[in-house]
Parts: sequence; C-alpha cells; structure tokens
Amino acid sequence: MSDTDNRSEMPQTIQHYYYAQTTKQPDGAYMVTGWFDVTDQTDPATYPAPDTLVPITAEEFERQFSQRVRTDWQIVDGKIAPYTQKRPALPLKEQAQNALGAVQKQAAMVIAMGEEFGPKTRAYVQALRAIADGSDTTSTQLPTAPDDVTT
Repeated sequence: MSDTDNRSEMPQTIQHYYYAQTTKQPDGAYMVTGWFDVTDQTDPATYPAPDTLVPITAEEFERQFSQRVRTDWQIVDGKIAPYTQKRPALPLKEQAQNALGAVQKQAAMVIAMGEEFGPKTRAYVQALRAIADGSDTTSTQLPTAPDDVTT
C-alpha cells in the first residue's frame, strides 16, 4: 500500500484510531482482511505490518460490525468500497460455445411455434460453430446475433 510506516504516524496515546488491514489480490485490488481498533494502545510493535494497514474512520469501522450480510471490502482511492473480484474474459472459443447454447434454447421455441431460423441466424450459427470447433482461427470477437431469429 504505502512505503510509509503507518505506526510511526500514530500518537503514543490513542483515544480512538481504526485501521483496515489489506492484502493485495491477483487482480490488483487491496482486499480488506482485518479490522483493528487500536484504542488506548501504546505499543506500536503489537500492530500488524504497517504496509498492510490503512487508516479508516470510526463510522467505517463500526459499519463492519453492524451489517447483517457479510460483504467483502477493498480499499479504492483510500476509501472502503465493496470488493468484486474481476473475472478474466472467457476465451473466444468458450464464448462461442456459450452463445451456441443460447441459440439451442431459442431453437426449441422456434420449432414449437412452427417457424424456422432465417438465413441471418443460420449464418450466425455457422460462424459460432466455426469458432467453437476451432476451424475459424482468425476471428477475435463473436459475430453479432440477429435481432430476430427468423430473419
């Protein structure tokens, strides 16, 4: 977090001072892993490693213990915010397989209604199949699905 030693910034006698302890995640976020109330503590040697601590307000500290639902938190621009893990983008082949699954669900409804896929939808499905089976190695994104499957 910071190259400065947060413990050295603390007064020798603390009336109310709160910290969030953080751990850097693989996605670069600093997730809160602990909450510390160092009220009236005078021995900075008992605090966690200073590069893992971020000062927080009494209100932020109290909020963590008054919530009924557990939330993961992170530090963003020096403030506490909900933590949502960033998921890596799916490879194009997997995206195509997922899109084909969605088309298959639509196919059942089209057949039940006595209709059939239109030429744009058939071309869309062929493009997805080529990406999914690996025969299309040049595409970098999925084709756009037609608005109406019967067109």
